[in-house]
Amino acid sequence: MAKKKKTVSKRTSKQDVINQLIANNVALQQKMVNLMGSMHNLSNRMDKLVGIFQKAAESLEKGEAKEPMHAKLSELLEQNKKLAQGLVLLEDFVKKRGTISPLNLKNEF
Repeated sequence: MAKKKKTVSKRTSKQDVINQLIANNVALQQKMVNLMGSMHNLSNRMDKLVGIFQKAAESLEKGEAKEPMHAKLSELLEQNKKLAQGLVLLEDFVKKRGTISPLNLKNEF
């Protein structure tokens, strides 16, 4: 009699495992469908963003850049040049002095 109960409980536990696997598989498939939809949405948005960048590049090539943007880009270019010059001077200083330590900097300045 005890053996029959174990067999029945094994069958139900196997059936429970199978049912749980089926439920998990269905849930996984639903998540995959949601993921595919999200990826499609992301792809569409990326296409739109690339289109915006292409239009901006075309307008810059044609010289249709607006004056404020041109001024800002020129200002950034000048800042970049100054930073590059500062880095070159710093490199020369490091080469002349060997190494920089906080104590050396205090003594120098």
